[in-house]
Amino acid sequence: MEAGDTTFIVKQLPHSRFKRRRADLIAKQEITLEEALAGGKVAMEHLNGKEVALELKKGRILKPDDVLVVEGLGMPDAEGNLGKLYLILDVKIPQTLPEDKRQALLKIVENLDTKTQVSEEVEEHVIMKDFRQDQKNLRADGELGPEDEEEPVSYTHLTLPT
Repeated sequence: MEAGDTTFIVKQLPHSRFKRRRADLIAKQEITLEEALAGGKVAMEHLNGKEVALELKKGRILKPDDVLVVEGLGMPDAEGNLGKLYLILDVKIPQTLPEDKRQALLKIVENLDTKTQVSEEVEEHVIMKDFRQDQKNLRADGELGPEDEEEPVSYTHLTLPT
């Protein structure tokens, strides 16, 4: 820095939806179970305010926390190239399923060879119950892995010649 240069310190505040890693953006994207299983188009509002249609590939089954990448929808870098947009999928799974829909779904998936085989020699059978929110929080206690920590505020130093 030379005498007479003007230095700006820009404080980047966290965004409610997007996180930034250099020129890349990271965001969660909600999709329905139908979209996760069958593909289709999903609309999202980009950081720039424009609506973007995301095409989910048909034939690929998407799972919660899968990450999709979109080239050129990130932030500009120092050379003006746009970074990537990483979307972490949040698949909305219905809490209940009517019997007719359950039967239709079973017909679709019965030939996919995904059913776990249970040996005839199993000595104990148990019935699982729903986990209640007032029960022990395994994730907060560190038993299921670390929580995502809040991103620290980042600073960018700009020096402009005078």
